[in-house]
Amino acid sequence: MARFVLPALCLATVFPAPALALGDARQEVETPKVEIRDLVYIGGSAKVPSGKLATLDASDEQAMRISWKGGNWELPYSRIQTLYVSLSRPSALVELGGATYGLLLLGALRGRKGYLSIRYEEPDATSKTCSFLIPPSGALKSVEILAKKANRNIVFESEEARRRLQGRK
Repeated sequence: MARFVLPALCLATVFPAPALALGDARQEVETPKVEIRDLVYIGGSAKVPSGKLATLDASDEQAMRISWKGGNWELPYSRIQTLYVSLSRPSALVELGGATYGLLLLGALRGRKGYLSIRYEEPDATSKTCSFLIPPSGALKSVEILAKKANRNIVFESEEARRRLQGRK
């Protein structure tokens, strides 16, 4: 082993520049974007057109940004009051079928959609809400970072809603 250590030490002292260059490259790497893609705004008080595909970007330190084709809307983290994750309700027909045939209900519940509702306060102290349809992919990490920046906890409707946000059924 000593045969390999001594030449390696000699090489490291003779050629230190590649190691320094590698260290500089590591420092230049930007922090990854914190975003949820393919959100659909379904309603509320935000200045976002309903039904548009949007991206929620929480990379900024002061405000989250909702961007869609043709515009964007910013909401400072300090104005966010509540982050609420819920699931769509099954239709009455599915509930009736589930009461009769329990196994059918399990299949119908897998198709439930996830929602993110953000309650925020306007500068004039009025409370407003905006709701988004969350894509089925795992968006939990992004929502957790959004909650941390807003200094709020995420309120989950159920454990099933938490699993849905993680991308699990």
